[in-house]
Amino acid sequence: MTNFRSASLLALAVSAVACDPVGRMQGTVVEAPTKTPVADADVTMDCGRGGTPVKTDAQGRYEATQVGFLDPKCTVEAKKDGYEAVRTPMGDRCAEGDKERCYRGRVDLQLTPKK
Repeated sequence: MTNFRSASLLALAVSAVACDPVGRMQGTVVEAPTKTPVADADVTMDCGRGGTPVKTDAQGRYEATQVGFLDPKCTVEAKKDGYEAVRTPMGDRCAEGDKERCYRGRVDLQLTPKK
């Protein structure tokens, strides 16, 4: 009986996780004056639950995910040594879904070199 109950609880927990929406934010990070892609920049998406940074690839592209829908208050921050950090709100950049239930957004960022 205990094994059956444990298996049922595990199945319930897995199905609850599988039903959670996943919000995805993607975009590029480029150098402001030259529009050159910035590789290895840290990009963090924060929708009120903190965020884990992801790195940009050689073309300056990133994709960050979080459990839950994106909303206009979500922010995206990019930073890298030698550049001024930049943070911007998602605002109305929903690419799929709507403002209340957005699950994909795009934010392109520009980093300015420190002087």
